[in-house]
Amino acid sequence: MKKILLLIIVIVILSFFLPLSPLYSQVKEPGLITLSKYQIGYDEFFKDDTNEDGIVDKISYFMKGNIVLTIWDNNQDGIPDSWFRYDEEEYLILQADDLNTDGKPDEFLHFDREEKVIKKEREERTEEEPPTESPFLSEKPAEEFTLPKEESPADTFISDQGQLALTIDDLELKSKDSGELAWVLTLTMKAETDLRLYATEYWFVYPDCPEEDVYVRSDLENIFYEYPHDPTRDHDVVLTDSPEKWYDVGEEVSRRFTLPLCMAAYSRYKTTRVDLVQAVEYYLTPNDTVETLEWEFSSP
Repeated sequence: MKKILLLIIVIVILSFFLPLSPLYSQVKEPGLITLSKYQIGYDEFFKDDTNEDGIVDKISYFMKGNIVLTIWDNNQDGIPDSWFRYDEEEYLILQADDLNTDGKPDEFLHFDREEKVIKKEREERTEEEPPTESPFLSEKPAEEFTLPKEESPADTFISDQGQLALTIDDLELKSKDSGELAWVLTLTMKAETDLRLYATEYWFVYPDCPEEDVYVRSDLENIFYEYPHDPTRDHDVVLTDSPEKWYDVGEEVSRRFTLPLCMAAYSRYKTTRVDLVQAVEYYLTPNDTVETLEWEFSSP
């Protein structure tokens, strides 16, 4: 009996000194993962062998204790297959899948907080790109950078053919004429050729007020509002003034973009968070070709 008790004590003591298995390891090291047009910051990550077959098949990334991204190698060939992105409250908001085994995401599914698909998009590539270094084949994640500072520098977004640049120059919380607060972005547009804006799509997400999430699209005649959490609020607005905007080649034009707040969340939690998770603007060139500009914004 004494020998058994002594053996148990020795095992317990050794368990405190034995290193973790290399197939389940934690690394505290800040960085930034680029997933197509999205950039995801993290301060630690875990490598995991979920089926205990000796091969790492899952990497989880965390920021301040909250999971922000998981990457899976489902067929265990050392190349990422699926990516799952989470918001600040660990709700799944994006799933990306590699459909051609090149280690790059090709299809994106956007989710609401009920995990219903609210948008689907495909990544189109016209040129061959060099393979991406896989985090499953390296000691460190594929892309590691210094975390961005709290005060983000001005963001610049380029249209799909490079004919238009948009820069977020300034951001301020202001009171509208109605008395309600809103984030106001000051933007600068500069075109490389004459362009005409003729349609828009904007997707607003409220982390603390999901019932206000709204998808807004417009053409030259109407604005359409769709609320995924409450379709009874869906409605259209007929435009009396055309939203058509012209941008002449080489000319810099400043304009302001307003992100309304959820006043219920502001009154209750004193939060002003609202994310413009995707903004798509469509322009027509003098040659009748379409120029597409996509950008996003997250409020402080």
